This record gives sequence, C-alpha cells and structure tokens, in this order.
Amino acid sequence: MYGRIARTTVGVAAVFTALLAWGGYGAAAEAPARAAEFQKAVAPFLERHCLTCHGPDRQDGKLRLDALDGDLVKGRDAQVWNDVRAKLLAGAMPPPKRPRPPVADLQRVVDFLTDGLTANGKVALRQPPDFNHPRFGNRADHADLFAPRPGGVASSPARVWRLSSFGYTGLTSGLIDTRDAGKKGGGDAIIQPFGSGGHGFNDFSALLQIDEPTITQLLNNAATIVEFQTTAGTRKGPPTSAPKPSKELIALVTGTEPPSRAEMEAGIRLQFKYVLQREPTADEVKEFTALMAKNVKAAGRTVGVRTALMAVLLLPEALYRIELGDGKPDAHGRSRLAPREVAFALSYAFTDQRPDAALRAAAESGRLDTADGVRKEVARLLDDPQYQKPRVLRFFQEYFGYHTAQDVFKNKSDFKDHAPYVLVRDTDRLVEYVLARDKNVLVELLTTRKSFVGYDQKPKGTRLNYQESLVISGDAYLSYNLDARPDPAVQPIDMPAGQRMGILTQPSWLVAHSENTDNHPILRGKWVRERLLGGTIPDLPITVNAMLPDAPEKTLRARLEVTREAYCWRCHQQMNPLGVPFEVYDHFGRFRTTESVVDPTKPKVK
Repeated sequence: MYGRIARTTVGVAAVFTALLAWGGYGAAAEAPARAAEFQKAVAPFLERHCLTCHGPDRQDGKLRLDALDGDLVKGRDAQVWNDVRAKLLAGAMPPPKRPRPPVADLQRVVDFLTDGLTANGKVALRQPPDFNHPRFGNRADHADLFAPRPGGVASSPARVWRLSSFGYTGLTSGLIDTRDAGKKGGGDAIIQPFGSGGHGFNDFSALLQIDEPTITQLLNNAATIVEFQTTAGTRKGPPTSAPKPSKELIALVTGTEPPSRAEMEAGIRLQFKYVLQREPTADEVKEFTALMAKNVKAAGRTVGVRTALMAVLLLPEALYRIELGDGKPDAHGRSRLAPREVAFALSYAFTDQRPDAALRAAAESGRLDTADGVRKEVARLLDDPQYQKPRVLRFFQEYFGYHTAQDVFKNKSDFKDHAPYVLVRDTDRLVEYVLARDKNVLVELLTTRKSFVGYDQKPKGTRLNYQESLVISGDAYLSYNLDARPDPAVQPIDMPAGQRMGILTQPSWLVAHSENTDNHPILRGKWVRERLLGGTIPDLPITVNAMLPDAPEKTLRARLEVTREAYCWRCHQQMNPLGVPFEVYDHFGRFRTTESVVDPTKPKVK
C-alpha cells in the first residue's frame, strides 16, 4: 500500500531507465572528442560483445559492425546505430547465451549512441522499449525481482491508471439503466470507449490511455447518463434494483427561471456523490456552481444544468484509478496510499466495481490506515460468496488466453457443432473447480485429466438466455472426441487417457492459439516459451516475410521445415519443438491421429 512519487523500478528496467539520461556528453561535442570516445569505449565493447556474430568473419542478419566508426549519422549508418541502441536497451543483444556486459560499459555505449544520434536533431531517435509494458516482463532479472530490496521494504510507483473497459462499465452501470439508454430524448446508448488493450494482461497503466476519439465518445456517454438522470418517467415496468432517475436532479432542470445558488450547490454535491462516491471540496462546489450558472445564463436552465453535471463525469477521478499516496514520506521515501485510494485499489483488485459501502466506511473510519485493517477487508471480500470477484477468473483467462477462442473465426461448414462460447465456459468452470480445491493450482491446471464438457448447455425444453441462443449450436462434446454428452450432474469427468491433460489441451486454448483454417504451432510454441517457461523471443525482423509455403498437399509439420534455415532457426528452435506436439489436435481442438492433406494426384475440383 505504499508508492513512491519518484518512480521506482527493479532489475533490468532500472538499468535501462538510467541509460536514457545523457551521460554528460553535450550535443555540440566536437568531432575529435567523439572519435576519441568511440575508440575508447564503443570499439572495445563491440570487439568483446558483438563482432563474433557481426564482424568480418560472420554477419548474422546481414549486419556488420566492424566497419562503422564514431560518425553515427553518416550515410545509412544512423539507422544501423539506431537498431543497435534499441537492441541494447531491450536486452536482446548480446544474445542470452553470451556473457552479459558490465552495466557501466553498457551504459557508456548507450549514452554515446543517444548523444550522437540526437546531436543537432539530425536523426529522429527511436523510442526505447517501455519496460512498463507486460511483454517486457521476462526481460527483468528474476533474482532482482524476488530478492529482498535494500532495507527490506517494498513499494510500487505512484501512478494514475485509466479505467479498464470493465471498470468503465462498472461505473456507468451504477449510474444508468442501460436497458433504457437512448429511448428518451433521442440520446445515444452507452458505448464502450475503452479498448481491451489486446491479448494478454490488459490492466497495466502503460497500456491504457485516453485519446481524442475516446474523449468524443466519453462526452456522448456523459450526455446520455445525465439525460437519464434528469428525465422523469425513464424507468418503467416492475421494480428493479437498476439505477433510477434522480428526483432532485429532475427538479434542478425543471422550470424557466434560473435555479438558485443553493439549488445548484445541492445538485453539484449530489452528482459528486453519484459519480465519485464522495463529497466535493469547498473549491469544487464553488467552481462547478460557477460553471453551472454560466451555462444556464448562456443556454437556458435545462441545457446549462445538464452540461455542468456532465463535467463531473469527465473529471480524471471518474475515469482513472489514482494511486499517488498522501502524507509525509517515510524514511525510505514511500508515501502510503490515502484510505480512499486503498479502498479503490482493493475493490478493483477483485471486481470491476467501485468500493462497496463497507469498504467506503472502512476508509472513512481509518480502518484502512493499517496493514491489519487492510488484511481484514481483503479477508471479508474473499470470504463473502455474494461478493462477485470476476477479476480472479479473468487473471487466468488473460494468462492462458483461452477466452479469445471466441474471436477466432471458424468455418462452421467444416465443423457445424463448433461452439466457442461453450468451450470457453467449460475451461472457466475447470479453473473455478481447481481454485476451489486450492491445492497446487498451477500444477493441477496444467496436468489434470478432468474437464467440464458442454456444461452450459441446457437440457432440451429449457429456455436459453439470449447469448446462449446465439452461440450454442449442436453438441460441444464432439469437440472433446466423446461419443455422447456427459450428464452435467456428474461433471467434471475424466478425459480419455492419452488425449487430454490440463488447460493446454482444452479445445478452448487450442482454438484460441490457432488460425481460421489451420493450426499455429509457432504461436503455441511462443506462448509456452514466453508465458510458461519465462523466456523471450526476439521480435520478427522487418526484412523477414513470415509466411509458410502454400502447399496444401503437405502437412503443417512439413511446411514448417522452411523455418530450419540457419537464419530462421535461431529463434524457431525456441518455439517449434514446443508447439509442434500440439499437432495431435486439429484447429477445432479435436484429437486426431492423422492429418488430412490435398492429394496432388487428383485434379482440383472447380
């Protein structure tokens, strides 16, 4: 629960962040001094760590460095040096099996390149890797990550995170009944403005930002929400727990005369309570009341009031997770998170919702000011079966990536009973089953022979919900090579020996790591190498056309032989052996003993 205002990093990230600071070389350094520094620091570094693979006798990647000198922007040299600097910063070079250069030597070389490539603005320096991005996680030294830090204390960077797409939905669902959005006054329905961030872990501050198109959608959503809040009779039908329009805010927009200052202040206080779950400060009341009065004068009572209420929905506090800390830093430079920040951090650690009433009360009463108080609230959240905790399951979804099976289009004519939603839910159930038992969770997830099969399918004669009626077609048990649908009452069941073991053999995972019409052993091998084994695979060179031969008469294993060429095999040897074993399954995730190919002796059917 501590953060540093000055960012703290560990391991490789700390080294490379330090490398970005220019090492005292002025942009106007004279050429003789630069040449001397090149011969003193850079040339010996290249000799020791680079020229074995990029020198006169061998040029991996068609790259030769021994002929270059300290004039970094001569001809095409700038691009080469830019690439060298990027590789050094990323930790990709020297390669993993080579000795690591001393940090001081590496820093001196990168400083030299940084200075030379930016001198007089001659070259646009390529942005260094962002080590806050999760895809660089395995490049951090694990000894540094898990060893006790100096002084035996821990902290995380002070940060402001944009809400995830799920968190934004949690915010808006607490303000508006989306079943009625857009039905009154021609307003648009709530539209998700935040993307998911791509595959993998999607709740990293470095992945989340707000750009101009997003702001436009946020404005539209804010207008929809405020219209709902201030429109009488929007919620019709039987009583529900869904949000309802506010009588107080409806009264605030009603009438031809401008509202009084007291009425405006009351409306501002109410909107802060709805959106931010807190009272506004005196300065905020003054600022927003002045804004409302100005808008009412310019555009009339209804429009002026609604516009000011919209502004609360666009405050950074509504759209970001704030973890800056407060109070006096301790002896280690750490500032403890404010109680309100702790409450939001705990809530978003398990849910997509803002803190519940109990968490807010704990923050206000000071119970979150101590580690013991935080521990008790965590225990309460974990032990309460009524408290929905979707982020627990989502961690496993994002780690294994099996939930993206629904995004991989498959031709239903090839397998008409393919139902990816059901396959994903089967794996969800398996994860929940293993978590509930809470014994060797990762080992069990990777090795269990148990599986749920078509668990979400309802018996004939029962009513499906809307989503299920769209995606469930046929019988999911066929994806598992079973002869009949298992009884839901006796699940999970044991899979046939020799066919399935753990999540990586679940149809959902196999489909998610495949293509539309074929398997993808390279993608699967890359996942195993990087996610499961903690390795790193270099980025694909821009000069490489990563396409397998179009040879339908050959098996995928045979077409992969092209990756054994010397230039390709350096990387593919880390992926292919791990991905090819999954070829015992087809791209729908069904177990097989043979692979169908086109018979080249038969004429093609037109």
